[in-house]
Amino acid sequence: MNSITRSILPGLLALLSAVWADAKDIIISNPQSTPRTIPEMVEVPADAFSGIVSSSHDALFLCVVTPQGDTLATQQTHDGKMIFPCPPLKGKETVRLKVCTTQRKAPSQVFGRNFPERANDFSFENDRVAYRLYGPGTKGLYGYDMFSKKTPKLVLQRWYALQCDEQMWATHRKMVRAGHKKLADEMYNSVFSYHVDHGEGMDQYSVGSTMGAGAVAYMTPCDDKTCDSTAPRLYYAGAFSSAEVVDSGPLRLTVRLTYGSDTRLLTLDAHSNMVRSTVIPNETTAGLTPVAGIAIHQDGAEYSTDGASATYEDAGGMLLGCYMPGGKACYAPLAKVTSGATGHVILTPKAQERRAKKAVSKDGKVVPEPFTYYFGSAWTQYDGDSITSLQQWKDYIAAFVKQKEKPLKVIIK
Repeated sequence: MNSITRSILPGLLALLSAVWADAKDIIISNPQSTPRTIPEMVEVPADAFSGIVSSSHDALFLCVVTPQGDTLATQQTHDGKMIFPCPPLKGKETVRLKVCTTQRKAPSQVFGRNFPERANDFSFENDRVAYRLYGPGTKGLYGYDMFSKKTPKLVLQRWYALQCDEQMWATHRKMVRAGHKKLADEMYNSVFSYHVDHGEGMDQYSVGSTMGAGAVAYMTPCDDKTCDSTAPRLYYAGAFSSAEVVDSGPLRLTVRLTYGSDTRLLTLDAHSNMVRSTVIPNETTAGLTPVAGIAIHQDGAEYSTDGASATYEDAGGMLLGCYMPGGKACYAPLAKVTSGATGHVILTPKAQERRAKKAVSKDGKVVPEPFTYYFGSAWTQYDGDSITSLQQWKDYIAAFVKQKEKPLKVIIK
């Protein structure tokens, strides 16, 4: 901090003190003995600050100020929370933050919508990762697709606009009919295709008829031994039937998806490589075991499991991971190679099932309880990134798991 900033800051804080007169402090503590290195959002009840705003519209402009005078953007979520990025915390460190109001609305760092121009897919992204979920117009594709982003910019709108440009495809068809297919394909690949990296990343991941990059499936029950030695029969949910965005930024994107087998709530926060997925199975899954998984391809490099988490490096430097609190990770082979995949690393919520009160369907079969897990990804070619190898990705997942196991302690005074 330079001398000018030091001289201005006290006056600025004094000016804001009137705004803070009725405000409450937020005290955040890190219970870990080590620094929290993985970006995360602080969550507090939004109604705790009703006394410092006069309307729900004003609540959209709440902000949080750190002891250093940095202003942190906030967001009101659909489930009654106020969230904001956690400032860096050392081991066992505690910080006190002030809540204020401002008329500056932060630019969104997340995005997601249906793309009717492409089979009504739902695609979403933040500054780190991007995913595609297959919509009602898609046949034979089941799992989650991922895009390899190279930039923190939000790119999906532009990528889809180019990929689905009708004038481009009309020109392409005209050139093919004229006998210039090779030239037409070169034009498509060099300008329009999101399957080619034009400096911002690309779609290079293969999903096909698999769980892909972290989707849900159901299977006949199997124990730890049989999962690794036989090919359990997987029942895929197929494409979603509806998608509703319930949080649209600037810090958090949440979408509620309806599938034939369940309802899913997917949440992606700014700056995170991980997506939180809460799954509520319905009666069609009675008697089956829910699993989350990552497809393991023939041309992939390596996968590993560590208790309730899994990491994997696919071809092209794509890094994938999954974590299910209280779950168990193991490898489940496919009966035959499918879409280039030889099997899945699957995670089952066994410990949760043992604790849960089970619901029973009309035919007497147990319906799986709701469960939450996390899936995520990274690309070794992301600009300026610190995750450039499988080992660094393993370190990221390990730190992420540790923070989930020891969540922040938050007090409002």
